[in-house]
Amino acid sequence: MKSDGLVSVVIPFFQKESGILRRALESIEHQDQRRLKQIIVVDDGSPVSAQTELSTYNGAVKSKIFVIECPNRGPGAARNEGLNAVAADVEFVAFLDSDDLWHAEHLQRATEALELGFDFYFCDSVEAGESRSHFQTDCSDVFHQLRPIPGYSTLFTYPGLFFAQILKKSIIATSSVVYRFRSLADVRFPTDFSVGEDRFFWLSLLSRTNKVVCSDYVGFVYGKGINVYRSVRWGDRRLFRVLTHEMRMRRAVESCFPLSEEQREINNEILRSKARTFLLNAKSRFFRGDVTALLLCAKLLAEFPREAVSAINHRISRRET
Repeated sequence: MKSDGLVSVVIPFFQKESGILRRALESIEHQDQRRLKQIIVVDDGSPVSAQTELSTYNGAVKSKIFVIECPNRGPGAARNEGLNAVAADVEFVAFLDSDDLWHAEHLQRATEALELGFDFYFCDSVEAGESRSHFQTDCSDVFHQLRPIPGYSTLFTYPGLFFAQILKKSIIATSSVVYRFRSLADVRFPTDFSVGEDRFFWLSLLSRTNKVVCSDYVGFVYGKGINVYRSVRWGDRRLFRVLTHEMRMRRAVESCFPLSEEQREINNEILRSKARTFLLNAKSRFFRGDVTALLLCAKLLAEFPREAVSAINHRISRRET
């Protein structure tokens, strides 16, 4: 084995239920141990501490676990702490959310694909208890644009700039990602928004490389731990926070990347659509008796005046027609 094939796993940890981290670690036990250098668990001020979880864990990978404790600052900051601690001889970094479970061949498939000359790998996934995968349901339209790599039945590439696709719609699940850290060691997650920070990170990587490989192998199962983004629903007050952070992410994309005119318009239209959804959710909650929804609309207008005014005008024009 080449020393430059070593892998570090970064796990941000914030959970209220015991046993979740243990299950994630058990899924790592089934990976190719020859490649596994370290498992960096970042305790992001978790209500159930990582040290408590690990006190009764004696699995095969325990000697490779390194715990970092820090105040709660969100998943992006936690992953950055993990990236800062990656060992000098590691070539690849893999992400695993603490409530997700890898399937046994995940790391082996990822590193073998990357060693074909790629910098960024991701694969399919499935929700716990579901039979149809991520690529078969909400991301089938994007997956069907991928092209198979001759000689490799499960590997695909994108015919164009993958940055442009992820800007519009992402099919990348965080716990499926393994990337060539040595070539991109300075890239970090943003910390001023906690929804969409993963997509911004993918865009940061993809602005530097288009050597992307994807597998339709189902590499992991989504767990049931704390995840605000996946659990929020229409009418939920938490939707305001999710939309605000998504809009901040889109604003950051506009200022941080050299977008083409077409890409800029795509990004701005998504931003405007988030503002429209925000106002509709506020209207729904107001008519259900939540008068604070008006205050939230005022905050939206203060932070995103252009998008909020556009959303208001859109609603007026729809009523007039």
